[in-house]
Amino acid sequence: MTTEHEVPAEAMEVVPSQPVKEPIKISFGVKKKLETLVIKTESQSVAALDVAEASDEDLEEEERAAKRRKLTHFEDGAMPEDDEDKKKKASVVIPMVMEVDWRVQKLLEQEKDGSISDSDRARLELLVGSNPVLAEQRKKEQGENQDDAIVVDTCKTETEDADYNQVSIESFGLAILRGCGWKDGEGIGKNPQKVAMRLLERRPKGLGLGATPKTVDKKKAKNGDKGDEVSQDIKTGSLIKITQGIHKGAYAKVDSRDDDNSSLVARLALGGRVIRVSLFACYAVNQKEFDKEGKVLNREEYDKEKRRIDKEKEKYEEKRRDDRDGERKKEKRRDDRDYERRKEDDSEVWVRVDCRVRMVSEDYKKGKHMDEKMRVVDVADRKNITLEDDDGRTHYNIRQSWLETVMPRSNGEKVIILRGRNRGAKGVMVEKDRERESLQISIIPTHEIVKVAFDDACQPLVLKGINYFGFETETYTPHGIWSYDLNVYLDFIKNNNFNAIRVPFSLEMVKNNPSNLNINCATNPGLCGKSALQLLDVFIDRAAERGFLIMLDNHRITPGGGISELWYNNEYPESQKFTKTHCRWNVFAIDLKNEPHDSASWGNSNAATDWNKAAERIINSLSSFLGLFFVEGIEWGNRLENVAQFPINTGNPSLNNRVVYSPHCYGPSVYDRPEFNTPDFPNNLDGMYMVKYGFIVNQTGQPVVVGEWGGRAEVGSKDMTWNQWYIEWLRSKCITNNFYWCLNPNSADTGGLLEDDWLTPIPRKINLTNRAQPNPTKFQAQNGQICITAGAFPEAHCQVGVKVTDGPGTTTTTVNAGPTTITTSAPIAPSTAVAQAPSTTTVPSSGGGGVTLSTVVVNQWQASGENGSAVKQYTLRISNGSPSTVCSVHIKLNASIKDKWNLDEVSSDLYRTPSWMTIAPDAVADQAGYIAYGESVPTVSSVHNC
Repeated sequence: MTTEHEVPAEAMEVVPSQPVKEPIKISFGVKKKLETLVIKTESQSVAALDVAEASDEDLEEEERAAKRRKLTHFEDGAMPEDDEDKKKKASVVIPMVMEVDWRVQKLLEQEKDGSISDSDRARLELLVGSNPVLAEQRKKEQGENQDDAIVVDTCKTETEDADYNQVSIESFGLAILRGCGWKDGEGIGKNPQKVAMRLLERRPKGLGLGATPKTVDKKKAKNGDKGDEVSQDIKTGSLIKITQGIHKGAYAKVDSRDDDNSSLVARLALGGRVIRVSLFACYAVNQKEFDKEGKVLNREEYDKEKRRIDKEKEKYEEKRRDDRDGERKKEKRRDDRDYERRKEDDSEVWVRVDCRVRMVSEDYKKGKHMDEKMRVVDVADRKNITLEDDDGRTHYNIRQSWLETVMPRSNGEKVIILRGRNRGAKGVMVEKDRERESLQISIIPTHEIVKVAFDDACQPLVLKGINYFGFETETYTPHGIWSYDLNVYLDFIKNNNFNAIRVPFSLEMVKNNPSNLNINCATNPGLCGKSALQLLDVFIDRAAERGFLIMLDNHRITPGGGISELWYNNEYPESQKFTKTHCRWNVFAIDLKNEPHDSASWGNSNAATDWNKAAERIINSLSSFLGLFFVEGIEWGNRLENVAQFPINTGNPSLNNRVVYSPHCYGPSVYDRPEFNTPDFPNNLDGMYMVKYGFIVNQTGQPVVVGEWGGRAEVGSKDMTWNQWYIEWLRSKCITNNFYWCLNPNSADTGGLLEDDWLTPIPRKINLTNRAQPNPTKFQAQNGQICITAGAFPEAHCQVGVKVTDGPGTTTTTVNAGPTTITTSAPIAPSTAVAQAPSTTTVPSSGGGGVTLSTVVVNQWQASGENGSAVKQYTLRISNGSPSTVCSVHIKLNASIKDKWNLDEVSSDLYRTPSWMTIAPDAVADQAGYIAYGESVPTVSSVHNC
C-alpha cells in the first residue's frame, strides 16, 4: 500500500466530455511526465481521473455510504457488490501514458523544420511506429484525426503516489488493458482470438519427475457389522497400508504428517520401526484389517499356508460328518509315538537354548503367532520357555508342547540332537524323511548314524566373527572414526562375509559414560555430540541393519591401562554389574571377562582368585540377560583343561545351557613360546591344544568358540606357519566358530585386516579368515523381518554322512558329493564291515630312512559311483622315519577323486601336502584325506626335506 501525496493542479489536465458523479482517484506511484488524460468508457462516456488528494469529508461520506449498504449474504468471504459497482468496474479505461524520448523529440523537431536526413527519417518512422502515443501526437501535429486526439501535456511536473483503495485491483488491471486497445470479449495481443484460461494444477511435493500419483480406490472395510467406509483423509493416528517402495505390503500407524513434502512419518506394525512414506504410496485401512494383517511376515507364504490349512479343515469337517460317532481328534502332526512325546505329562525337556523353533499351537495368544519361527533364549522347564521372535520381541511362559523344531533344508547342514541318549551331540544331517518326519544324523566326530524325529534336532549357529576395538580405550569410540566414516568399516566387515562383531568395552566407560569423543564430524555427522553409550547404541543399530550379531566384551576395568589379572579391583568390585541394557535383537552374547591371568585360578577353591566360581556368580547376577555367556580360560584365556573336572555350573540348567567356552590362542608374533621352537613345530601343538580345550565339545557337550586368534602372518614367517596350521586344526576338529583379532591396524602384537592407512585390506589375512569359516550363517534384516540363511562346517569330513541300517538286510545311504546328492537303497548283509584294513606303501626319503604312507578307510557307502564302484572316504597317515624334517610329500592317489582336503593338486592324479604340514623325524601327519570312487592305493611320488 502506497501513501497519498498532494498533486499540483497544473500537473494533470482533466477534460470532462460529460458530467460524472464522482471522480476516481488513481496514481501509478512512479514519477512520469504527465499528459492530460481522457478516459473513455465503452458506452463512449468519459470519466475524468482526478489525482488530487481526497478530502477527509469525502472519505467519511464514502464510509457512511458503505455502512448504509444492506448486507444480505457473503460471496467468497466478502460482501457482494451491487450492480452500480459492477458497472463502474466494467467501464473504467486507463489509456497508456508514455513519456516522449528526448531523442525522438529531437527527430520530430528536425522533421518539423525540414532539416531531418533520410536515415534519421527512417529511424523516426521505426520509433513512432512502435509507440502508439507518439503516433497520435505526430498525427495531431500534422493536423490528422483531430476528433480522436489524445492530449499529451509535456509539462515537467511529476506526480506523487495517490490512493489505490478507490479502485479494486481487478478493475485497475482491466482498465489498463482497455487503455491499450483491448475490448471485453477479445483476446489479448495481435491475434484477437479469445483463448480460454488454463489453470495449471500444482504438482504434489515429493513426487518425482515423470511420476504420476496413483489414485487409490476407496477401500470398504467392515468394522463389525457396520460396513463403514474407511476415510482416505489420512491424518495423525490413521492406519495405513503401504503400496510402493521397500516396505510394500507393510502396515503402519501414522505418527505425523509432513504436508510440505507430501509425506507421512509412520511406525511399522511389524517391528515398530519409524519410516517416512509418500502420501501417494499408501492408503488408509480400518482397525480390523490392521490387527489381522499388520503383523504377517510373508504375505504370499502366509496366504498359501492359510489356503492349505483351510483345505485341511474342510477335509477334516467332511470326515467328521462321515464319522458315525460325530467326533474325531484334530489331524495329527506326528504319528502316535512322536505325538505322545509332546504331551503335557512328558517330563523330559527337549528344547535347548539357541535352537530355532516354530510355534504350532493356537493356544498362545489365540494363534496370533501360529507358524512363526523364533529363537529359544531360556528354558526353565517344559512349561516355562522364553523365546525371541525375528523382531526382537520376547515371549514368556511358552509351553514345550506348543513348539516344534525348525529343520535344515538341505543335507550336509549341521544340527544338534535335543533328546535321547545322544542329547547335546552335534552332527550333520545326511537325510530328511518328510513322510516319517525324521532325520538321519551323522554324529561328529564318531560318524555314528542315528535316526531322530524332527522334534529331537535343531539347527545351530555358525559364526565368523571379527574383533573391532576402541570403546575400551581412552577414545571411548571404535577406532578409525577420527578420520573416516564408521559405515566404511561396517561395510568392509559385511563385504568380507563376517556375521558377528566382538565389541570390547571398559567398566569405566559404562559407569561414567563420557562425552566429547574423538570423532570426525565431517565424515560422521550423525555421531557428533553423542556420549559413549549413545555411540554404542548407534554402532549396534548399524550392525543390525547389516545383519551382524554383537558380543559385548568386558575387556578392561579402566581404559588406557593393561588387562587386569582378575575380574575386579577396589574401585570396581565383583558386585559392579553392567548398567546399560541393550534391547536389540542382535546383541546375542556377553564375554564376562577378557583374558584372566597370573593370579587367576580355576578350581582351587579360592574365592578371591577362582575364575570359574566367579563366572558362575556373575552369570546368576545377569540372569535377566537372554543371550549367551562366554567364559574364557585362565592364562590369558588359553587354558580350559580344568573344565573337565570343574565345569561351569550355575545351579540353573537353563543358564548352564547358555554357557560357551571361549579360548584365546596366538602364535609366535604375540609371544614366542617354547613350543614354537621345537623341531616338530607346528605338529607338536595338536596334543597340547586338545588338552587345553579341544576335548570340551565331545566330553561336556558345551560349545567352544575361539574368541581371539590371529597374528601378523608375514609371508614365509613362523607366525604364518602357525596361522595356517591352526586353521586346519580347527577345521579338522570341527571347531570353526571364531572371532578373528582384529579389524584395527593399530594392534601392536598382531596388526589387523587393514593396513596402517585404515583403508587398504590385507589379502593374506582375509584369506586366512575365509579358510577358517567360509560358510557362516547369514542374517538379513528386511521389511521388519530377520531372514536367516544356514551356515555349515567347512570340511567335507564334517559334512558327509555314513551308513545307516534301517533293518536287517537293508541300508539307506546319503552322500553329499559336491553339489550333488546320491541316494541309494541296496540289500546288504547285516555283518558287512564298514572299514577295511589300511593299505601301506613305503619309499625311501632323500635324507635316509623312509617315509611311510598309509590310508585308513573312514567311511564307505554302497552308492553307485563310477563303473558301479562304492564311494569311500580315506584318511592319509604320513609317517616320517627319516632323521630330517619333511616339508612336502608328492602323492599319486591312483583313483577317481570326488573330494579332498589338505592336499594341493599338482597335475592329474598328482597331489602334494601343503607347505604348513611339515613332518618332523619320527612324527606322523594325518590331517590330509580324500573321497574316491572305488579302491585307492596311493603311492609316494617324491619326498622333499626342509
